[in-house]
Amino acid sequence: MDLAELSVDALALSLITADRQATDDELAQIVAHVAAAPFSTRLVRVTRWLREQLVEKGIALETDRLPSVNVHLLKRVYIDGQWPTDATVGSYLSDLHQAVSHPDVRIWTYRYYAEPYVGFLSPSHVQTVLSPQPYIFVAYNPRYGAITTGYQAGEPESIFTDEFKQLRKQR
Repeated sequence: MDLAELSVDALALSLITADRQATDDELAQIVAHVAAAPFSTRLVRVTRWLREQLVEKGIALETDRLPSVNVHLLKRVYIDGQWPTDATVGSYLSDLHQAVSHPDVRIWTYRYYAEPYVGFLSPSHVQTVLSPQPYIFVAYNPRYGAITTGYQAGEPESIFTDEFKQLRKQR
């Protein structure tokens, strides 16, 4: 991670810590940074529920742990029906990046279970799927420098539940 990446993540963290409104220039820096950010590849345990749901759809996993991005993609394709069955990790990440950089993106800073996040909500361009929704929501954790989730969603009210603290609409 280079100094520019660290400074944008530090900027995002400072917005959340101080619970302050970002300037247009700061938001532009954050959007540009997250529009090229990786998705978390941290190994996570595949829950028994997910494993059972996938088996019902003819998909048997050979391991108990997968990179987070793979688990999210499996859920979005086979459980939620929000991405096409031929989606790859690369195409999924590209769709999330496209959502973050959409000209009409709405942006929030918040804490979710005490973790700092920047959330992006934009009109969904992924519509030829089983369960299309009007928006794509992307969550970025500046502490880890990675996208941690991305999915199709309805209005912000359906996303931001009681677990979200210090929720501030930035744009």
